Amino acid sequence: MDNSRYQISEPATELVRRTAIIAQSLPAEWLKEFDNSILFLATHYSKTLNASIIEATKRSVRLELMHWAHQTIKNPTKFPEPLITADAEEIAKEVTSLNIPEIFIEISRLHQNTAIKLCINTIFQEKCSQEIANEAITFLLKSINYYFDNSVNKLTNIIHKEKLSATHSKKDAKYNLIKNLLDNRFVDANIASRELNYNINSTHQCGIAWAPKDKVQLTELEKMTIKIITKISTAQSIFIPMEHDTIVFWLNLKNPITAQQLSKVPHHYPARLVLGPLGQGPDGFRRSYQDALTTQRILTQFNAKTKFATYYDTQLIEAFAHNMDFTKEFINTTLGKLLAAPPELQKSLYIFLREGCNLTKSASILGIHRNTLLTRIDRATSLLPTDLNEHRIQISVALHALLWSQIP
Repeated sequence: MDNSRYQISEPATELVRRTAIIAQSLPAEWLKEFDNSILFLATHYSKTLNASIIEATKRSVRLELMHWAHQTIKNPTKFPEPLITADAEEIAKEVTSLNIPEIFIEISRLHQNTAIKLCINTIFQEKCSQEIANEAITFLLKSINYYFDNSVNKLTNIIHKEKLSATHSKKDAKYNLIKNLLDNRFVDANIASRELNYNINSTHQCGIAWAPKDKVQLTELEKMTIKIITKISTAQSIFIPMEHDTIVFWLNLKNPITAQQLSKVPHHYPARLVLGPLGQGPDGFRRSYQDALTTQRILTQFNAKTKFATYYDTQLIEAFAHNMDFTKEFINTTLGKLLAAPPELQKSLYIFLREGCNLTKSASILGIHRNTLLTRIDRATSLLPTDLNEHRIQISVALHALLWSQIP
């Protein structure tokens, strides 16, 4: 049907406009009719559909009805083009993955019939001649049919494309599902858990590993990362190659992997690796990933030589990252001649301060004798421009920022 301007009389045009205004206000009795049509099908498919899909469908129907009404109010003699909402697209894809794509077409047709019935009932309540009422009803029938027919065609195309994508490899499907989770698109957590063989509703820690192509191929990096991480933790996990020569993984953990555990990763491992904090459920799945990305960005921005880090290592550094000029000035002013000292002096003093001035523990972490550590601390403090005891916090922070680019 051509979407050209449709010729109807002024009284009929005004009647169509008034009907659209009522529709746009979403009267309670209209919403009840639409919701009942959804629940009718939901009952039939009760073993497959869940509450999330049903609620998303209700939202989509409301938006589509308001769109039709708004466009009709603006141009009451033209047939509005359909609106395919983000919810509608995701539901179409979801029901296709559940192998029941026909349900979404059935829902659209039910809404089409419901909209026609409600519009006709509204016109019958208006005070006008039978001729004007018939003219308005004829237009509304054509307008609503045009709107929903085109909507069904677009949804059919979406479903067709989704069916084609289902023929891709399992890894591609897993990648797309994870991308949808990370983009906070409509994904049922229980279905995602089943498809990924990984509990999305649990507690997660996300990690990111990356390396240049000239060092290692992505497939080999994936194998090496899986081998290393599964040695650290035997928790349920999922690994997936992403863009930019990167492997992203999640672990179902009650307690996070620590920086000390990461330090035991073999030196021959060719990649850099960062970990986000623990997160709960789908939101935690996304948040841990975003925080791992932040950690990765900090390592890159500070040109850090350290290969492994956790989000907690970078929280303080992130504050410095917004003003590099200030950071450099703060480090220079606070550390003075220590800035030019051998890296082992800087690192020894930093570890000593980080561990609450516990000499035994610090020496153990550094793998040196207590006396050697004492000697290094004495040499380091002699190079500072201020007294260590009076400015312990500032010195510790400055060393923390400096060593991000110097710890081997």
